[in-house]
Amino acid sequence: MKKTYPNEVCPDCNREVVDYYDYYMVKDKIWDEHGCGHGQMHMECLSKRMGRPLSIDDFTDAVVNMKFKQGYLAALIWVDWWQTNHDYIN
Repeated sequence: MKKTYPNEVCPDCNREVVDYYDYYMVKDKIWDEHGCGHGQMHMECLSKRMGRPLSIDDFTDAVVNMKFKQGYLAALIWVDWWQTNHDYIN
């Protein structure tokens, strides 16, 4: 059985924080207000604490975040294209 260290367990859901997509860095203001000190937590758990989804502006420019920024920007471009090329029924 793998040994789990305290900072590898999300304090909100008690699951391990080990997946590639679980590593990220948010801006100090976000982490100071909603994070868990020196530990780690899942992005979805941080979002729940914040009461809103994380936005691209919440992340730092750290290399570890490039995977999110690239994906997020690609998604924004796709959504923009979809909205301009399809009629919505509200």
